Amino acid sequence: MQNIRVTKYLFFVVASLDILGIALKEPLLVYISKPFIIPILWLLYKLHVKKQSYFYSIALFCSFIGDTILMFNGLNFFMLGLVSFLIAHVFYIIIIRKRIKKLSNPKLFKFSIPFLLLVIGLISLLESKGLGTMHFPIIIYGITIGLFGTFALYSHLELKNNRSKLMFIGAVLFIISDATLAINAFYEPMLLFNLIVMISYIAAQYCIYESMIKINSPSVSGQ
Repeated sequence: MQNIRVTKYLFFVVASLDILGIALKEPLLVYISKPFIIPILWLLYKLHVKKQSYFYSIALFCSFIGDTILMFNGLNFFMLGLVSFLIAHVFYIIIIRKRIKKLSNPKLFKFSIPFLLLVIGLISLLESKGLGTMHFPIIIYGITIGLFGTFALYSHLELKNNRSKLMFIGAVLFIISDATLAINAFYEPMLLFNLIVMISYIAAQYCIYESMIKINSPSVSGQ
């Protein structure tokens, strides 16, 4: 338990330093702290569970790659970061799908409507400034995060437990982070947007981590 407390404290310290670096416009502080956020979260997860989820570990690894790549400027770096997080979202969707016992396509479609409208609205907003070569990558990414939110909502309404609630909150926070990142990158760059992106992203990853360690049965599982 002592190791868990120390690691959790370290996670919040490093995350706070990253946010502080963004607020103070100190890139060195961001470069030093940001790459350690996800590895520390993975270590925290490893300390909590006896059997780790292979899918969750891959999602965290892809998030770590995305975090590192997005510290650099340029369209190519942005694209690589986009792909890394897209893969992470796919694995989060797989994790949620494994929790759902019976999937109803009509319900799934109904739950997808708010996320579909959000994605359409966001892409329409970004298109007003012109996306150029990023048009189709942004659409694909938007569909993916929309599915992430849809499956998380479906799972929560079906299971109605702490794990599903935390995963749903994590998905919504991730969508907020990704949408704000897109607005900041392609519509109107602002320091406030940078802060919202990182705060909501860290909160999202932490909520998902909490969902992954919640125990709803006598056996400890990382699923």
